[in-house]
Amino acid sequence: MKTTISLVLVLVASIAYNFNLSGEIDNLKNELLVANTEIALTHDLQNEKEKRYEVLSDSIQAMKPGLDLTLNTRYTKAILDAADEFNLPEQLILSVAYHESRFAPRAHSYAGARGIMQVMPFWAKEISFVKNSEALYTPETSFRAGAYILAEYLTLAKGDTKLALLFYNRGPAAVYRSVRQGKDPSNGYDKLILKTYWS
Repeated sequence: MKTTISLVLVLVASIAYNFNLSGEIDNLKNELLVANTEIALTHDLQNEKEKRYEVLSDSIQAMKPGLDLTLNTRYTKAILDAADEFNLPEQLILSVAYHESRFAPRAHSYAGARGIMQVMPFWAKEISFVKNSEALYTPETSFRAGAYILAEYLTLAKGDTKLALLFYNRGPAAVYRSVRQGKDPSNGYDKLILKTYWS
């Protein structure tokens, strides 16, 4: 019996060698290892996103007690999507939204800014995914447009978050004018947003 098993093993080894199956088996093992690693990473990313979702949802509820659960879910998803799309911290978007409108979708400022993120209507012509200025009242569009603008201003400010926030609130021209005149460009907006962002 042992001789028969040995002969079968030798035969299998010989076939494997002749048909280069050992190399194929090694390749399959490597592919399986890569697939398992990808599955583990995907699982970790999913867990991280779920944790981010939970923290953000709780933050919105704390800032706006009594907010309808459907709106909380909608806002949380929209903020996370915008944060991921434009590589921004979701808490920064959240802080801007809170101070700009207290999450009111139909907010309208005396200067004409619209929606939750208080985006000026001229941006509708600058941002391809904003169909028209009326769309800025839609929460998903508002969060996305606001995040787009923040990302643009962060680039313009070379990563300086305080300066980018002042650009968002006052506009780059007004900020640069203050600097040229030797004045502090801060009107307190940057400090207000960052205080909430860091808390």
